[in-house]
Order: sequence, then structure tokens, then C-alpha cells
Amino acid sequence: MSRESDFEQAIEFFRVHSPQRYAAFMAMTDEQKEKARPAILSRHHTFNWLTGDNANLRALKLRQVKLEDDIFGIKKRLDAVPEGLANKKNELQEELRRKVTELVEARIKERTDRIEHLEGLLKVEKVKLETDLKQKDKLIESRYQEVLAANDLAAQHRPKAPNAERPPRPVRRDR
Repeated sequence: MSRESDFEQAIEFFRVHSPQRYAAFMAMTDEQKEKARPAILSRHHTFNWLTGDNANLRALKLRQVKLEDDIFGIKKRLDAVPEGLANKKNELQEELRRKVTELVEARIKERTDRIEHLEGLLKVEKVKLETDLKQKDKLIESRYQEVLAANDLAAQHRPKAPNAERPPRPVRRDR
């Protein structure tokens, strides 16, 4: 994927999920857009890397993106309130506080979910390690025999996951 198509995807993501910040970006000069480009790409790549195939985490992160966009819009409106409109300013400050509260709570929820997920992965890895330690000599012998039987250098260095079923090797007809 080219850097340009990466950027186009990032911009489309922000257009859909962060319309207020997208509008602010579109109102920038070309020079300002060029300066903002690396941050937009980085944020989009980080979002995709963090969420991966985890639909729950993706939903939590999308909620945060929406809240951040809401906060951006409220702050922009707050900054535009003319002097003398204290009621409007107070109203927007209260709305801003509510959204910031929601954002902090959403981030805590996301972190809690990520930790629970990692703890589950850690549990699985501990069980695998315990199993491997119990059969360490068998694993050594198995790997030793694989290396002896390998026909090429690449096969000798190809790691085999312990306890993993190996798919049947294709029969080569070109020999």
C-alpha cells in the first residue's frame, strides 16, 4: 500500500468518525495540511495496530475518537463565545466537562478490557510453558530429529511451535 493511499484511508476515517476535526483539517492551508499529515497518519496507524481484529476494542476506540471530536467541537464553540455571554460560556463548559468525563471513563474501560485480554493470553502461555517444561526432553529430541531430516538449510532453522500440529508437507514433483 502506498503512502498516498494510506493517507487517503486515514483522511476518510477522520471524515467518517471525526467530522469536526476533519472539517478543521479541510479548512487548513496546504502548508498546514502538510504539517498535520504525519500526525494523522500516525494516529490512524496506531488505531489500526491497537484494534487489529478485536471488534470490542475497535468499538471502544471508535467511541473515544467520537468523544475527542465532540470535545474538539465544544472547545471550538467555547472559544468563539463573545464576552458578555457568561450563561452560554458556562453551558459549554459544563458540556465540555461531561464529555471529558466520558472520555476518561472510556479510556479506563478500554485499558481494563485490554488488561483482561492480556491476562487471558498470559494464562494460556503459562499453561503452554508448563506443558513444554514437562516434556522438554521430548521436544529437544523431536526438534533434533527434524534438523537431521531436513533437506535444506532453511528447513533446519524454521522454528516449529511446540505442541503445534504440522500440516502435511506438499509432495514436490520437480525432483
